[in-house]
Amino acid sequence: TAWIVQGNRGEADADYIVSSLIQLFVDPFCRSIEGFCRLIEREWLAYSFPFASARASVHPIFFLFISAVYQAIIQAPLLFEFTEVLLEMILNEATECRFGTFMFDSTESSTPLPSLFSYIINVVPPATYRNPSYFPSERYSHRFTRNSPIRLFHQYLLRHHLIAAEKLFALEVSEEMKHPLIGGVSSVESRNIDYRHLYTIPDDFSKYPNITQLSIVGNFIHSLPPSISTLSLLTTLTLHSNGFCDIPPVFILLPTIQKLDRSKNRITTFDHPTLS
Repeated sequence: TAWIVQGNRGEADADYIVSSLIQLFVDPFCRSIEGFCRLIEREWLAYSFPFASARASVHPIFFLFISAVYQAIIQAPLLFEFTEVLLEMILNEATECRFGTFMFDSTESSTPLPSLFSYIINVVPPATYRNPSYFPSERYSHRFTRNSPIRLFHQYLLRHHLIAAEKLFALEVSEEMKHPLIGGVSSVESRNIDYRHLYTIPDDFSKYPNITQLSIVGNFIHSLPPSISTLSLLTTLTLHSNGFCDIPPVFILLPTIQKLDRSKNRITTFDHPTLS
C-alpha cells in the first residue's frame, strides 16, 4: 500500500503527525514495540524534526502525536503490543537526554550516547512495555465517534503529582507493615484508599492476601493493578467515583467477589459471571 501526504506550505509539522498515524492504523507492525520505535525513527528523526530546539520541554507537535497514540491505545488496547509505559518513557527521554536519540535535529549528527530505541528493543525486558492482552490484527478496526472517551495522559502530565501521592501511600503501607505479620504478610482484612488524589495504585496488593474489603473511592483511577488478582479472599470492592471506563479482565480472576460498587464511573459494559 502506498499513500502521499501533502500539507500546505508552512504546515509541515502536521505532516509528521498525519503520516505517522496513518501508518499506525494501517500497518500492524507499527503497533508492535519494535515497529513503533522504527516508525519514530523513520518519520521523525530521519526527517530532522527539531527535537533539539525544544530541549527544555517536549516539542508540542511530538507530544500531540504521542497523545494521539495514547488515545488510540485507550480506544483499542488489544491491538497494541505496547502500553502507555513506553509512550511515557519516550517523552521523558526526549528531554532528559540520557540517550543520543533526541539530542540533535539531524540523524547525521554524531554522539557517543547510545540509541534509545536500540536500548528499548534489545536491552529492556519486553514485559516492561508489553501489553499482556495484545491480540495482533491486520487492521485497526475501532471506529472513533463523538462519544468515544478522551482521557488525559495523566501518567505523564501529572507524573510529579503521582510520585508525591504514591510516596505518601507507600509510607502509610510501610508504617502498617511494621505491625506483627503472619507468614511475612499483613494480617489486615480491610483497606481504605479513599480520596487520596491518586491516579494510579501501587502494585503491591500481594502483601495483603487477607483483605476481604477494599475501598477505592473518590480518586482519579482508570485501571486496577495486576496484583489485585492475588486477593483471593476479597468479597467487597468499592470503586465509587473514579475514572473507570471498563473493568479489566483481571477482575474476572476474583471469584469470591460478592459486592461491587462501580457507580459514578464511565463504565458502559460489564461482563462478570456472577455480578451485574
